Amino acid sequence: MLSADTYNLWFAPLRAGPQENNSITLEVANDFCEVWLKDNYMGLLQDVIALASGRQLQVKFKVGAGGGNAHRRQDRLEAVGNGHGNDGAPLHRLRRDLADR
Repeated sequence: MLSADTYNLWFAPLRAGPQENNSITLEVANDFCEVWLKDNYMGLLQDVIALASGRQLQVKFKVGAGGGNAHRRQDRLEAVGNGHGNDGAPLHRLRRDLADR
């Protein structure tokens, strides 16, 4: 199971982007977050996304514009908090599944 601190630091700020073909794009705050998630949590992300979507998806990352901006980070937290990514796709199942790990 992930600790609350780990979840809040690395996963809560993620935004789900478009799901195209067999992939989903996750928006991260900066290059460091992308590398850290790939190096430390890629397997977990793939498992949880497969569980939430019902199929195996390739996970891609995109660095969001203005990732260092505090206001932008708050927008991401609010988007995750109300269960929607930037394309309106529900994230509540993904959040719940990550919290259960």
